[in-house]
Amino acid sequence: MSEIISVVGVSKKFDKVAVLKNISFQLRKGELLALLGENGAGKTTLISMILGLLKPDQGSITILEHRPGSFQAKHRIGVMLQSASLPDKLTVIEQLRLFSAYYTHPLELEEVIASAKIGTFLEQPIGVLSGGQKQRLLFALALLGNPDALILDEPTVGLDAESRRVFWQCINDLKSQGKSIILTTHYLDEAEALADQVVLLHRGSVVLNDTTSSIKAQIKYREVQFVSEHTLDALITAIGEQSIQQQGKTFSVQTLVPETLITNLVKHKVPFNDLVVKPISLEDAVDRVSKLTLGVAV
Repeated sequence: MSEIISVVGVSKKFDKVAVLKNISFQLRKGELLALLGENGAGKTTLISMILGLLKPDQGSITILEHRPGSFQAKHRIGVMLQSASLPDKLTVIEQLRLFSAYYTHPLELEEVIASAKIGTFLEQPIGVLSGGQKQRLLFALALLGNPDALILDEPTVGLDAESRRVFWQCINDLKSQGKSIILTTHYLDEAEALADQVVLLHRGSVVLNDTTSSIKAQIKYREVQFVSEHTLDALITAIGEQSIQQQGKTFSVQTLVPETLITNLVKHKVPFNDLVVKPISLEDAVDRVSKLTLGVAV
């Protein structure tokens, strides 16, 4: 079976207020689905229903054809929530052994330790772990039951760049093993690096559900980057682009016709080097596609 989690026509109201409206998507084997949306978009409610903590008013959710919250579903899915409390005085290895005892057929501890990259601090009490170390421990606990699917809720919030990089590697390793993952994140660079599919919620409705490559292909804009000694105002005067972004001496412009922009730079004798023309980022593509879907001018 290729579909691991199926969400079909799901709606939910609280006090007559529609929180989710006709939500549908599928998570396939070995893929990562990034669930995006601003706070209040309905992500938490949807995750709660997938876990069986809430029931939809309409529609259906299945996990490998099992009902959310059922014994069968609970043993096929692992969860890493955004925040969780663990006993400070237990060591990491003690916590792993405790959780492992909850499962009938847990993964070998050595395999979990390697997958979550936590081998260097197994004997440390949980209370002294850094933020990144604690997140990797929570990740390891989600893996212990050998789930077919994982739900990772904002797993890298507050982590430094190196901790995020390690986490990304852990996730990519799991995908290569055929695990299926739903990832909620506010970091669009994270979604771009990891996701096969993006589902964007806006006020309880799906406004975007597509592969990352298809989303970027829908937008014909290209990003032109270059280094110049000119000031921002001088560049705007020279080439007439009002959407120039600047970081130090590096400038970035999104344009439909990169050739015209480059011609104007030369025509107005703007000195530049390190010129790069590339597709726009997933973050910019999602922003433009979602605005087009909602009828907002871009």
